[in-house]
Amino acid sequence: FAAPHVTVVGAGLVGLTSAEALLRHGCRVTLVDRQKQVASECSFGNAALFMRSYFRPKTATPSDLFVWATRRSEPVHVSWRAIADPQMIAFGLRFFLAGPQRELQIRNATQVSERLASLSTRQFESIRKEYSLQTGILEGGLLMFFRDAAKLKAAIDEQVAVYSPQQQQEFFRVVSARECVEMEPALAAQEADLSGGIHWPTDKTVCPLAFSRELATSLSSGDLELRLAEQVHGLELDGGHVVVKTSTGEFETGAVVVAAGAQTGQLLRRWRISDLPPIPLYGMRGHSMTLDVT
Repeated sequence: FAAPHVTVVGAGLVGLTSAEALLRHGCRVTLVDRQKQVASECSFGNAALFMRSYFRPKTATPSDLFVWATRRSEPVHVSWRAIADPQMIAFGLRFFLAGPQRELQIRNATQVSERLASLSTRQFESIRKEYSLQTGILEGGLLMFFRDAAKLKAAIDEQVAVYSPQQQQEFFRVVSARECVEMEPALAAQEADLSGGIHWPTDKTVCPLAFSRELATSLSSGDLELRLAEQVHGLELDGGHVVVKTSTGEFETGAVVVAAGAQTGQLLRRWRISDLPPIPLYGMRGHSMTLDVT
């Protein structure tokens, strides 16, 4: 039998690792991206945190959304466009009507998230080993520091409520302002204003740009067809195949994986795909600075 042909749209971190998994399972894979290089959009500068420990599986209240939409000083900023989106409103109503988030529900959701994060970390390590990738991992964990003692206490109480005593010992520890400075000397000038912090020792960081481009090089030397600087304009079902229409022409494929991040929903609507994702996607605010030090 001929190997099934799958096309992946989006050559970022998710698209590349999806392509790798498909190749590993015997598929022929075509990877398409509108940029001239892989990982040139979100994966260019995101944090790429492997977070096994810190999750917030709690409902955002209407008051939370209002604060996030009106105060740009908040860590999370949500656009009015997202809040006013009918699909987002419909999803929010379904979410709220599903029932109150009791402590047991929050605990169960946290445990599921932890298992997924653990699997993600193992898969990452497996890919690095399989392709002998040299992209390093920054160990040492994640430090969250607080100036507000009440917020620190609330964060501690939140974690105690969802983790077993054994998991608490493994995943996090509460640290003083002095310990925060010892772990991150850049905080020295702010030590007097710090209330303390939480250190998550199992969390890791990787450079998504370096990892993605190194993985792309390894996959391209094998069975991956990489089509860069090519915009996908639409998809069309043709019997048992899908016709992918791009800026350079069209080709047939057996299936399509759309890995375009927060733009996935917009692309599917633009391509007039009837089966839209059940959850409307919007990008959250992030900060990235790239300096040429050569």
